[in-house]
Amino acid sequence: MKMLNPLSHEFLKQLNQDITSLQQLEFPKLLEKLAELLATPFGIGKLSELNFSRKRPEVENALAEVQEMLGLIEAGHHIPLSGYSDFRPHLDKTRPQDAFLEPEALLEIQSNLQLMGALGGFFNTQQENAPLLNRYAQGIHYHRKLANEIEGMIDRNGEIFDNASPELRQIRIKIRSLGAEQTRALKKVQQRYSEFSQDDIITLRDGRLVLGILPSFVNKVNGIVHGTSSTGATVFVEPMETLKISNEIQNLRIKERTEIIKVLRHLTGLVREVREDIFYGLENVAYLDLIYAKARLAKALDAHAPVISEKPYIRIDQGRHPLLVLKQGRENVVPLSLRLGEPTHTILITGPNAGGKTVSMKTVGLLLLMTQMGMLIPADPESEIPLLENILVDIGDRQSLEQDLSTFSAHVVRLREVVEQAGPNSLVLLDEAGTGTDPREGAALAIAILNVLNERQVLTIATTHHGELKAYAHRQPGVENASMEFDLETLQPTYRLRLGVPGSSYAIEIARR
Repeated sequence: MKMLNPLSHEFLKQLNQDITSLQQLEFPKLLEKLAELLATPFGIGKLSELNFSRKRPEVENALAEVQEMLGLIEAGHHIPLSGYSDFRPHLDKTRPQDAFLEPEALLEIQSNLQLMGALGGFFNTQQENAPLLNRYAQGIHYHRKLANEIEGMIDRNGEIFDNASPELRQIRIKIRSLGAEQTRALKKVQQRYSEFSQDDIITLRDGRLVLGILPSFVNKVNGIVHGTSSTGATVFVEPMETLKISNEIQNLRIKERTEIIKVLRHLTGLVREVREDIFYGLENVAYLDLIYAKARLAKALDAHAPVISEKPYIRIDQGRHPLLVLKQGRENVVPLSLRLGEPTHTILITGPNAGGKTVSMKTVGLLLLMTQMGMLIPADPESEIPLLENILVDIGDRQSLEQDLSTFSAHVVRLREVVEQAGPNSLVLLDEAGTGTDPREGAALAIAILNVLNERQVLTIATTHHGELKAYAHRQPGVENASMEFDLETLQPTYRLRLGVPGSSYAIEIARR
């Protein structure tokens, strides 16, 4: 499956919700926050596979998993999900039978295997507290034999141990012996040519020991020139007296590399044998990482699992806009409580500008979307959330310069889309219904749309300033007035929603101030 960036337009398009509604509700910002809270390189793949579920057992299980993880976090447990690197490309390279991984890649695999072992081991100790999470842990295997083999053959600097194979050990003994012999011979030569040398320099050039000779005396030294210093003040010469030993050492180095490759092929073969099981384990690590990110988000929001409603009925108790909670802190966000569903299918909110009408609508939409994606919501646990077919939104200024549509025309186009898709298993959120044209005509249009939605028993929340719509809500069965509270003494909104009470825009009072 192709991995999608969960913040991309392409990802939003593959979700089973209306993309315009997701964008207007700013749901991608929540996904962005969730992505930031991932602890491993693997969780983003699971995040890109997320979608909205309408199956109650599936949603309840997802919420229960997050609750288990949140419980572990709140109990003070450290969830061992940090320190991973994305070593999957190394696993892919093991596919050819003659392939071998370099020591650094094998050490990276070993390090990640140890982390996987620690993660699986941790959840195995939490079977009573987190039985759902422990199921993922059952698919994460340490592969201790492989990790021990790598550790026993490669040191922390990526060097192969001498005892990785008997042949390698013998080769290195010979190399060290010849190296000591070469150094002794070179020092004798150095003494002979001391008057020609540059500060008694012995250095390594192209893998061979050389003397540093003054340029004017190069012809007096019997040897092979291997280059000059960057300043040209020194010429590097390999004396003929050590050439044979150097050649022997070079040949042994070739044999050493051949033997090292045999060791690396052996270790790579061990990786190949368990590669698919490691991939499977990483899938489970990714699941746990995503659940961990959801739990961290829930902790930041002081969120709870709602009750899943069997029918199209919404009950939100002390719900808060999640993005505002993240930005301003829970105590600085005014909570929202409402009921929507039989017998009331439509709530019509009135009140002053910047009084919280749009935020209230967005809060309802976001809490429903979060629930369907298996996230805990910032609301009391008694809240009831239905798993609706779609959430359809018309919020804000949708003026389109490309299509040469006015604000009102764009508004009408969007309203038509909403009405065409809305059914009894939908939530419709309409901001400033009927605005952008003659007030009387706009009110008539809004009433006509609300009538259609009400007849279909579509759950609907709409905001308006039209007095005609308040009167409509008062007389129309299934429609209820609501308002955003306004403090007449301070002439400031309180951002509290009052059900059953129509509101005013308070334009005159605000102007007098």
